[in-house]
Amino acid sequence: MTTGKARKRTQAITALLTSRTLDAAAAACQVSKRTLIRWLQDEGFKREYEQAKDELLESTINALRGNGFEAAAVLRRIAKNPKAPFAARVSAARANIETLLRGVELQDLERRLRVLEELGKGN
Repeated sequence: MTTGKARKRTQAITALLTSRTLDAAAAACQVSKRTLIRWLQDEGFKREYEQAKDELLESTINALRGNGFEAAAVLRRIAKNPKAPFAARVSAARANIETLLRGVELQDLERRLRVLEELGKGN
């Protein structure tokens, strides 16, 4: 692969990650929509694109994790504040509980998936 083509494909991956549509992505990286579609059918390009999506998602999740403690503290303060409107206190308490339950569910699913993956390796 030529350096220019590799650079264009890297630009296309960035455009795909930041654009709402294929047309917009094609315009952003200055290739045709048809070229993008053809590249998306290429296993190597598809792998690079999936890896880039995974990395973007992971960095976003890490940023949200960092904000999660502060957000939980805000919800806790609202839920415990007797001067806050009742609806706000109930909403904050509900958000705390729902977030906790989702976290427990995800942790449980992750544990179960690890067990299944280990079992699958044995077969």
